[in-house]
Amino acid sequence: MDLATQRKEWVDIGLGQPLASGVGLCTDDQFVYHVIVANADFGTHLCVLDRWTLDVVNVQPLPEIDDGHSVLRLSDELMVVSTGTDEIVAYPLRGPEVGPARVVWSPTDSGSDTHHINSLALVGDELLCSAFGPKEDDSWASARNGYIRNVTAGTILLSGLRQPHSATWHDDQLFLCNSLEGSVNRNDEVVAYLYGYTRGLAFGPDGTLYAGTSLSRRPPRESEDAGLFQNPGHDGELHGQCALVTMNVQGANRLEMAIAPFGNEIYDIVVL
Repeated sequence: MDLATQRKEWVDIGLGQPLASGVGLCTDDQFVYHVIVANADFGTHLCVLDRWTLDVVNVQPLPEIDDGHSVLRLSDELMVVSTGTDEIVAYPLRGPEVGPARVVWSPTDSGSDTHHINSLALVGDELLCSAFGPKEDDSWASARNGYIRNVTAGTILLSGLRQPHSATWHDDQLFLCNSLEGSVNRNDEVVAYLYGYTRGLAFGPDGTLYAGTSLSRRPPRESEDAGLFQNPGHDGELHGQCALVTMNVQGANRLEMAIAPFGNEIYDIVVL
């Protein structure tokens, strides 16, 4: 029997308490790494699953992480985004466990969420991240200079984005979700506009592009951002849909699979 057919449809992640959110996902040859946030104290934990059976092999608190988002393996370390402290934090891997933390990079050293760093990606052995950039007022909807940064090289690859997520390097090109505009982009060009807050992006072995959309909030009609897809955490009328969308890299042959019965938001996608 193909090992993939033995994977579970549902996984008890073993935390023993309700979740506020399940966020970043990444894989290596052995494991699936999943960042989760507990509902009771909003503490971030790392859940590690066997890649082939999806059995939980370790659940570990990450006390250094505030509002954990994405996770990525880089060599013998696991990189985790601490969005609440504006930091990328590295942990040495010790099998399915991680060791002591070290801070890799912060745009501000403020210890607070001022740039809203979220996703991580690799180009060779160089680390990329996406971030909203500074707010112009109290709302993240006012952040108009989101960016993709090469953390290793210390350079900005793209700027002027609106709440970017899910930076992904594929076939020597940079893909991302420009979430507030509901789009999937290749470099600075739009591949497709989708109906919802775009977040979550991955490629299958055949080159199929998988993107997620979440229910979003509709800005007031009198707002200059009317028609955009605000983060579900904002106030306002819900619109859009929670769905998994497949397409090719030109945005054609699109198939949308609504998953609203399972939740209202998608953060990350991996293809096993």
